[in-house]
Amino acid sequence: MTKQRNWAGNYTYHASNWHIPESVEEIQRLVKKCNRLKVVGSRHSFNHIADSNEHIVSLEQLNRVIDFDKEKQKITVEAGMKYSDVCQYLGETGLALHNLASLPHISVAGGACATATHGSGDKNGNLATIVSGIEFVNGNGEIITLTREEHEEEMRGLSVSLGAFGIITKLTLDLIPDFQVRQVVYQNLSFHEFYQYYDEIYASAYSVSLFTDWQEERFNQVWLKQTITEQDAVELNTDFYGAELANVNLHPISGHGLSIVPSN
Repeated sequence: MTKQRNWAGNYTYHASNWHIPESVEEIQRLVKKCNRLKVVGSRHSFNHIADSNEHIVSLEQLNRVIDFDKEKQKITVEAGMKYSDVCQYLGETGLALHNLASLPHISVAGGACATATHGSGDKNGNLATIVSGIEFVNGNGEIITLTREEHEEEMRGLSVSLGAFGIITKLTLDLIPDFQVRQVVYQNLSFHEFYQYYDEIYASAYSVSLFTDWQEERFNQVWLKQTITEQDAVELNTDFYGAELANVNLHPISGHGLSIVPSN
């Protein structure tokens, strides 16, 4: 089998027994057959933490929506589904996820929730906080199903478990009414201003991202993502704690693509 690599291409997995099951039943058979298994998500780790000298299971074929309940505002997905596909499914439903990671190809279960991937925003919980139901295959090959309503304490441990309890096969996620976001980008926020107004800066928008190349004592870019409605007027301040409003499209790494900023 061709050696597998991580998303960044900087690590090649050593495992030769690479399994890509297409059903929960296949996972059960693998668990009963193998002494040790490791599960990978979308392979975003930059090191060997997900590697194994024995067996690796990828859930990439378990990538479907199992159930969608608009009234209860919940969606149940297979563990290998990517956030980009979940968002595409939700696009016309009027509902949305409360938060997302920076990259759209991250898988929901092992790639995000089980590792406490954080998303961003002062008042937004990490991606695992909206897990209200879970199905996993335990070490005996049994299917276990738990819900927040009936197993609150267990769910707190299982939602972020790094696979310690078994192989997650399905997750049920809480949804919220959909919303629009605009992004404003500022340049050159000094570390001094950042340290002095840390709380105010991070509380200034629905989500705040900061980028620096560590060449000078400043953040090269500040991304403010703000929720908006059709009634909101677009008002742009030219100054943000000493940082200047960007007037050209930028990428967080100089010379790489573009991020979208509003025109003046």
